Amino acid sequence: MNLTDYQKELLKIFQEALQYGYSKMSTIPLDYTKTRQKKHLLYLIMGATQSYSESILKLITPPNVYDKAAEVLFRSLIETQINLDYIFAGKSQRNAKVFLLHSLIDDIDFADKYKKFISKYPSWKFDFGGMKTVKDWQTFIDKKEKDVLKIKKKNNIPINMVIPDLRSRAIQADNYLRSLNRLKQDSSLEFQYVNYYKFFSQISHLTMPGLERFFHKNPDGSRKLVIDGSQDDFERIGTVTFAIYCSILRFFLIHYGTYNHLEFKKYKTFIKSISKNKKVATLQVD
Repeated sequence: MNLTDYQKELLKIFQEALQYGYSKMSTIPLDYTKTRQKKHLLYLIMGATQSYSESILKLITPPNVYDKAAEVLFRSLIETQINLDYIFAGKSQRNAKVFLLHSLIDDIDFADKYKKFISKYPSWKFDFGGMKTVKDWQTFIDKKEKDVLKIKKKNNIPINMVIPDLRSRAIQADNYLRSLNRLKQDSSLEFQYVNYYKFFSQISHLTMPGLERFFHKNPDGSRKLVIDGSQDDFERIGTVTFAIYCSILRFFLIHYGTYNHLEFKKYKTFIKSISKNKKVATLQVD
């Protein structure tokens, strides 16, 4: 597989950015006792972003470009970007607390489903992380429900509040940008949700449109199995993943007081050259 000059440059600068990001992050300690919730979540999100971005690049680096598997991880990266912008949409810690509530409610939902399944098959043997019985799961649920009430009361969150879904979070983040007169198409999280997240849901859940992408229709009507992609798929996925990675990394470095604009300049310059010269939808890095 012969990469174009641009594709070679993309591969090189993406590898450099990942090494740079990891080296910067590894020097920043996280003090749980002194770090506020938003910055704490930002640290965890940066760790996940680093891992997913490295994984995506490994999947799409030639000679084999596993574009469809990479898109599954890229979808999660978009979700991470939306959650991050939602958490920081405003000066208070409220959205960070709501994000935590969502995690707790997810835990309760999983535990309740597992508890009901044990009840359905009482003669089967279960052991999920030491949780073996209906009583074990109910104890877990009771504790999590107390945590939910505690967070709601402490942060004046209505008891019956409906936790916003991902698109609603994207809209709230966009509304915050609009209030600052900074909302544009390339900074819109709802656009990223519609343009990427929903489209890549097909390949993530392997619905029929997703499954169809593993086949190529020949001129004679026959079909050929397609496992990996082309160098154009490397460019397509690599470009947008690089842009998102740099966006989150820059945000992280700024909030942890380690951003150096001279060190970061080449990444910003490359992204600007993409949006000018390539017909690829990218995320803005301010």
